Amino acid sequence: MIGIGLVIQINQISKGESDMEKMLLLRGLGTGGRQNELIELAITYHFDSVEIDMADLLGRYETLGKSFALQFLTSANTKVGTFRLPIDFGAAQDVYAKQVSRLDTIVELAGPLQCGRCYVEIEAGSDTSSFQENFDNQTRRIGEVAKLLERSGIRIGLKMEPVSTRKTRTHRFIETAEQLLTMVRMCGSPQIGLCLDTGEWILTGGSVDQIQELTAAKIVEVRLSDAEMLSGNKVQHELPGKMDNSIARKVCQHLATTGYEGAVAVTGHASIFSHNDRDFVMRGIEKALNQAEEIAAGTREEFSYSTAVAGLPENELEEGAAEGAAEGAAEGAAAASEEATSEEATRTEAVV
Repeated sequence: MIGIGLVIQINQISKGESDMEKMLLLRGLGTGGRQNELIELAITYHFDSVEIDMADLLGRYETLGKSFALQFLTSANTKVGTFRLPIDFGAAQDVYAKQVSRLDTIVELAGPLQCGRCYVEIEAGSDTSSFQENFDNQTRRIGEVAKLLERSGIRIGLKMEPVSTRKTRTHRFIETAEQLLTMVRMCGSPQIGLCLDTGEWILTGGSVDQIQELTAAKIVEVRLSDAEMLSGNKVQHELPGKMDNSIARKVCQHLATTGYEGAVAVTGHASIFSHNDRDFVMRGIEKALNQAEEIAAGTREEFSYSTAVAGLPENELEEGAAEGAAEGAAEGAAAASEEATSEEATRTEAVV
């Protein structure tokens, strides 16, 4: 899902008081994943941390070393809140082994950035393995990697592949909230928990009761959003608390009750903000973030929005998403091209 959002970390919550770490999510910004632009946005909007593209960081490391890979993040004294673990746990053994061999480098890069969590997106199907074979293989592998990451204090959150990006495959895999919960349990490690997206949770048959049964230790990261299926397999996305089927408020209250100390994201989708500029969107989502904080602190009962304040249209569907995504992709491609040129110049200077 193409998204933009803020992540907060609930460190300590009492009635009327909360301490939150704000993090800028990577996708949906039209930056092409450029570190310097993400950092600029984080500073401009007073975020405490950012999500990084670890695969990109590994490429930088292998090209010109650790200092080059981390230069933008360390020079700005920027903390990293999360990253997608660049390992395909359903891949063939040789591919998987090659990816795992880079784990020490991932830990080496994550250490100076103070990052204590990452996430894995579990695909909803496979073209090579049956459900049970895939399940047994992936839970074993994820457990192995979690054990290797434990000494560095990095936990793994499992999340589902977004409904809107799923493709038809030969064998079905993790498609529902209940299946994802089962996978978390069967991994059997305190280092492994749930990366919860409340919108996707509802789309895949999940309930708030399932979440309320979880202890804080089983939740690594939370992403608040609303979503519902429409005719023609289209998905409508909204900010948390805007839809009748929303579980965002109850999730926030549960996090506070259990003493949850992980990351909380307020995410959006291109279909929500495709006709608004970045500044307007970020201020709108920040409003949602502030309300989530107030609900967790017990000083607010419900999410409440007005289009004028939030800056987000009421009925943008996937058609709007296509337009917004295309514009973001074009902007991202241009940014990536510009950065590639800049990095090539840097590499040339290093060689000389």
